[in-house]
Amino acid sequence: MSWIAGFAEREFGSRLRVPHALAILDGDRVHALNARLGYAHVDAVLEQILAVAQERVRAGDGQAARLGDEFVLITPARQVEAMRSAIADMRKVAAEGHMSLSVGVAVGSGTEVVARADTEMFRSKKDSRRQRGDLGGESPTERHG
Repeated sequence: MSWIAGFAEREFGSRLRVPHALAILDGDRVHALNARLGYAHVDAVLEQILAVAQERVRAGDGQAARLGDEFVLITPARQVEAMRSAIADMRKVAAEGHMSLSVGVAVGSGTEVVARADTEMFRSKKDSRRQRGDLGGESPTERHG
């Protein structure tokens, strides 16, 4: 979690000190998709997902950033439902590119909200693995793929 907290602090700075909604999204099984569909395809889908995020959250005074196959979104706390709508659109773009996203959303202030969103994202990832029947443990490389 520490790199995400540092990334959020660098990207969003003082916005973390006031009530906000924060989402962490992670591409599922990206390494396998790269092998099957190619890096160019996966990167193009990730860029399309980011474009949707930026368009949707900036319209409501938010920000979105991408680091590899992970995304961080931040909006004012009062706009959490608009953020959830943007996430739904991001998931549609991902699905069109044969990808899925695990998502964690939290509302609050300070870096503890980052930890809560990260915990929710991991719960989402575990739930999707359980649904696919992939009950194996997560390797360190899967954290970023």
